[in-house]
Amino acid sequence: MRLVSALALALLTDLARPAMAGEAAVPEFFRDGQRYVARADQCAEPASSDREDLRSITALGISAYEYGCGFLAFLPSKDALSGEIHGWVAQASCGDDSGIERPDSFYLALQPDGKRLQVQSQNEYATGEALLLLELRHPELSAMSSGEGQDPYEAASFISGEYVACEGAQ
Repeated sequence: MRLVSALALALLTDLARPAMAGEAAVPEFFRDGQRYVARADQCAEPASSDREDLRSITALGISAYEYGCGFLAFLPSKDALSGEIHGWVAQASCGDDSGIERPDSFYLALQPDGKRLQVQSQNEYATGEALLLLELRHPELSAMSSGEGQDPYEAASFISGEYVACEGAQ
């Protein structure tokens, strides 16, 4: 019985250990140096006028105009019954040109076509929730918080959204 308990504890300890970015537990959609961008035309070198909208994601992190995140660890998100991986949680340290760093968590899920990556920032989701609550409690502030008729989650999203794979990007 002690041997079974020791083996179970060892297995649980190993499963609970986060895989550091750069280790073998990098999601399969990043393993070949794949890069994803917010718009397909951003796969080529963007013109200087497009830089403000440029958002790119690789196994190392997220880069955007005057903003970036370095991935620290990837954790598989598994179905509770089958154990099948349906997405990944990436822990990151993010900052902007001010030099201030802050943590964020991202949910990353490759779409069934294998060419689109869905990304959700925890910080942006929480901001969307706050905007929604503000609008529900104070409808008169709706235009100030997320814009007239705009979805609060969309208003709070800069990094969150769908990204497309750049063919042959390494």
